[in-house]
Amino acid sequence: MAASCLVGIVCSLPDDILTEILARLSMKSILRAKSVCKHWHKLISGEYFSRRNVQVSARNSMAMIEVSGTSLRLLDSLGGVSRLSLDFLETEVSEKGSGSTTVCNPITRQHTKLPGIDVDADLVGLAYDSSGRTLNAVLAGHANDGNDETEGTIVGWVFDSESNNWRKLIYQLDGLYEFSFISKNPAVFVNGAFHWITDGSPTILLVLDLSRDLWRKMTLPDKILQGPEDRVFYLLEFEGCLSVIQLSDSWMVTWVLENYDEKVWYMLDPVSLSSKRLLTLGTSMLEMAPVSQTREDLILGIGLWMFDYQKNNEVWQLMYKMNKYGLTDPQCYSAFPFRATMLPCCQVDDQLH
Repeated sequence: MAASCLVGIVCSLPDDILTEILARLSMKSILRAKSVCKHWHKLISGEYFSRRNVQVSARNSMAMIEVSGTSLRLLDSLGGVSRLSLDFLETEVSEKGSGSTTVCNPITRQHTKLPGIDVDADLVGLAYDSSGRTLNAVLAGHANDGNDETEGTIVGWVFDSESNNWRKLIYQLDGLYEFSFISKNPAVFVNGAFHWITDGSPTILLVLDLSRDLWRKMTLPDKILQGPEDRVFYLLEFEGCLSVIQLSDSWMVTWVLENYDEKVWYMLDPVSLSSKRLLTLGTSMLEMAPVSQTREDLILGIGLWMFDYQKNNEVWQLMYKMNKYGLTDPQCYSAFPFRATMLPCCQVDDQLH
């Protein structure tokens, strides 16, 4: 069947069926589909398609890798690897450190600048509520005023697109030790709160609850903390829930917080890291980092390699390998979980103006 005939058949489908088909494509394919015809462009640009795409993409593991400068790679377990660039933010990037904060969608290349704020941020978080079309950002760090009374104090600034303002939230820790060992994991936003995991002992979670505008700590149950001494903890979002990942040289164990209020955790099937393909890399758990996970697959960074693990058939597939030239440390790049969405930043920009 000719490609033109196939497109004609698909174009003749009812909009609700067509939306379900297009929403399941990789982000790269969706962008191409927008140029097929005016009707598809209008459909994909609509608010309903955006919401549906958010729901569907939650089942697909994706990761964004910061390669160098303004160069990015989008890893999609469905669509492979896509090259992206932040060159369109050249002006905003040059103003880094000047108190400017820019939110962008590197796929649609739409962006908006938030009101300026001057803060030395050790913790950064970003969350978008597709149902309410609201954006929240948080920048937090130590109080650096030289006052002994503020030692061990976190000063957090929270932005919300509804008010178009930053608000200040202060939290006094028991000591500098805990905050000094906050993991470099990205923040996880679930249940209306940002979460960061510490690298200290004992391992705890630092939580910023936006519904009540307060900082707090969350302890982990013994069943999660127990295990081999040589292990590393990571934090990821899993199907809208908080998950804690315990990584050792042989196994990856994931605990999911099923009931947030009652603190009910359950464990996913452990993932073996003893595959011959992984062992030949000769890397340790300190060079491993889970980036994104669903029930079907897992994206795991191992040194310069990014692997996709298909849970049903227990197969590791190489997705991408970093270019080692110019890199002094295998972990000097940044990899983040990525929620594919066609929600454009201009929707937030409309609220800001």
